[in-house]
Amino acid sequence: MSGTWPLTGRSRELATIAAALDPSATSPGLLITGEAGVGKTRLAAEALSRTALPSVWIAATDAAKAIPLGAFSPWVPARSENPAGLVAEVLHAIGQDGNGDGVIVAVDDAHLLDDLSMFAVQQLVLRGVARVLLTVRDGETAQAVTALWTGGSLQRLQVGPLTRADYASLLGQNLGGRADPASVDRLWRLTKGNVLYLRHVVDSEIAAGRITSVNGMWLWDDDFVASSSLAELVEGRMGSLPQELAEVVDLLALGEPLSLSTLGRLVDTGALERAEQRRLVTIDVEARDPVVRLAHPLYGEIRKATAGVMRLRRLRGRLAVSLAELGEVDQRALLRRAVLALDSDLAPDVALLMRAAQIAVWLSDPGLALRLSHAAVAHGGGWVAELGYATCLMTVGEIEDAQILLGAVATSAEVPDDVRFQADFLRAWTLHTGGRPEDARSVMQHAEQVHSGPTARASFAALSASMYACRADLAEAVEAADDALASPALPDIARILALIAKAGALADTGRNDELPVLYEEARRLAETSSEAVTPLATFIEIYAWGQRLAGRFGDAVTAVESLRGYSEGPLAHIWTQSMAGCNELATGRAEAAIRRFEAIGGERRPFDSLGWTYRYHIDLVTAYAIAGHDATAVSLLEQLERHHHSVFEYHTPARLLARAWVRASQGWSSGAIQQARSAAELASARSQLAQEVMCLQTATRFGDAGTTQRLRILATMIDGPRASAAAAHAQALSANDATALESVATRYEAMGDLLSAADAAAQACIVHTDAERAREARACAAQAREWARECGRVHTPALAEIGRDRGLTHRQREVIAMAAKGLSNREIARRLSVSVRTVEGHLYRASVRVDATGRAELAARLRNENGSEHQRRDSPQL
Repeated sequence: MSGTWPLTGRSRELATIAAALDPSATSPGLLITGEAGVGKTRLAAEALSRTALPSVWIAATDAAKAIPLGAFSPWVPARSENPAGLVAEVLHAIGQDGNGDGVIVAVDDAHLLDDLSMFAVQQLVLRGVARVLLTVRDGETAQAVTALWTGGSLQRLQVGPLTRADYASLLGQNLGGRADPASVDRLWRLTKGNVLYLRHVVDSEIAAGRITSVNGMWLWDDDFVASSSLAELVEGRMGSLPQELAEVVDLLALGEPLSLSTLGRLVDTGALERAEQRRLVTIDVEARDPVVRLAHPLYGEIRKATAGVMRLRRLRGRLAVSLAELGEVDQRALLRRAVLALDSDLAPDVALLMRAAQIAVWLSDPGLALRLSHAAVAHGGGWVAELGYATCLMTVGEIEDAQILLGAVATSAEVPDDVRFQADFLRAWTLHTGGRPEDARSVMQHAEQVHSGPTARASFAALSASMYACRADLAEAVEAADDALASPALPDIARILALIAKAGALADTGRNDELPVLYEEARRLAETSSEAVTPLATFIEIYAWGQRLAGRFGDAVTAVESLRGYSEGPLAHIWTQSMAGCNELATGRAEAAIRRFEAIGGERRPFDSLGWTYRYHIDLVTAYAIAGHDATAVSLLEQLERHHHSVFEYHTPARLLARAWVRASQGWSSGAIQQARSAAELASARSQLAQEVMCLQTATRFGDAGTTQRLRILATMIDGPRASAAAAHAQALSANDATALESVATRYEAMGDLLSAADAAAQACIVHTDAERAREARACAAQAREWARECGRVHTPALAEIGRDRGLTHRQREVIAMAAKGLSNREIARRLSVSVRTVEGHLYRASVRVDATGRAELAARLRNENGSEHQRRDSPQL
């Protein structure tokens, strides 16, 4: 990490300063204003370093302020006369520093100048002795400085915090590598774009080992601990806090934002006014009841770290009581009161804890729900609290602990029969989602013998439907789901489970037209039942997946965006980013997909017991492969295959297809086609017809001309535009019909699948080239590249063929492609199932054909043809 942080995102400001300091400028200088820490000093220093004029740097300080002309002491003569004469001599001395060429006088923190020094600055401006550049902190501008600006003498430049993009760029430059997007967001929220605060936080957190580099990505996923230097800096900015102001700041630190009426019940109105005057707080008056917040997040962090445990517990209690007296206006207010009470000096309120835990579940904050429900159990909440706690454990993947708790509830003689049934149902579901299908079936079979009646039968039918769908027994899944959904006794939690199972089975078999009805039913259920809110995310994941398989990408995007209206906690953020990443990938935007996944941890995200990391890493592997990061894709695919999860067995064709894309990224196009065909065969054997279409379409994009017959059949069986477009693509490719390939490309574009459109256009270019239709080939190549550019950085076999020497055979081009990836002749031979001598022969004949001196030059020619920006020395084998 560099000692001096680079100046980033200030090109506009630097241009403004340069124009103001230019000798031809009409004004004699510039006043730079802004909050403490936004980088005024660094900006001024950088501007001076870029000018050819001589300059003088003056740093005003509190210490020098006590001395008349203290900031100008280097130019004050030894023998002092009257103040006016003294200033005149200082001005003369500074003018001499310019050697007749003019001089720039920069005064940093000009608001700290003493009166006589300020008078000297005024005279520099009014007499034209020098051009001036002043930096002043917002809210502390001296009257004399203000007069220079408002009187028109000086221009004024307001410097604000960096933009979010420039902030991320600065952080990456200083760290010497990419910063995890989630960590950037966290730092942005904590520092509000203030560069000075950012530097203190980053330097101290790296020194403490809490910001670390993992696989080239800088990650901050530990608790924040303010360093002593940062605490001193922030405390200096806040200034000395009398008890009445400390009370205001501390209450907001614990509970912001607070309504003005709530805070007014707890502190003196005069204290609140003084806090606003000192810019410790901000008040948003747009709301019906104005809202009060701290002026900066770090004010609260530093106060919580230094105010003392007993004081904070007492204040949390006061705040919780006040909120209770006002009454909760919504569920979030009740949740906030419960959290405050839990960490306060108040007696535990078990009922409040249990209600708040349920709200935390609804808001997709399982960590908070777990903490609250555990507290409810610890303070005597009984089996009701234990059931809620077990549900939270299940949500975060703590399968064993959930099993123990649910087993105790299910076998307790003190628990009502319907609750014991609920515990058994949750036990079976927990084992199923935790990847233990045999144990789940064993528990369910036992429970079916113990619990009778329509509710139990319908609930276990719903759970059976989920088990069938997950292992790709699709007809059985639909039948079991229909049996469950037909029962009026089906509980809401089991109903949403049945809807998920049926939607997944229908999507996989290609019956996409039936999904919208199920989607609307699931949404209505979530709006009326708290039990269905959290599982709704799973339903939307399945529904969006089905729409992508069908080629209805807009419907998939709409569904994912609708999830934001139901949940907004950390788990909901992970869900929406993951699903949005899948949507980006489906339309060919691999880099955009990677950014989505990296925002929630990307390839560093640990594999969880519920299988969601496994599921989304399938798409992430594919995205890395398409974006050209084949080494990362291979490494992640190896991890993926070691962590296979039974709940996502139905995604096995997609995992095999990810492997095909990895092979394609390594230049092994024949191996990619073979792998895509294998994935299609598995999907066909299990009646996963929609996935079979996807696999065969991908094989066609890789150059397989033998998929036509099967895709024609599937196009008559599958809902949505993908199947018919894929069938037309295969027909056009097998017939070497460039015009038809161009038409298919247009169809893909209309669907929103830009990368498939680019591949079809690239294949049309190749057909035109082989037929010596140069003008048509150039037009198709240009169109293919344009669509590819819209996707970001992408690498596909079809795009790689554009511009290559058509005198080379397909096998020669494949061998060269793998050689360019760094594979040895022996490795290439093993992949292609040929001898090393055969590989050497291909390379020799290709070298003769293009007049290359060896494999290095051949590889360089290939990279130049592809326009590749990336050269990797080693490419892991797959």
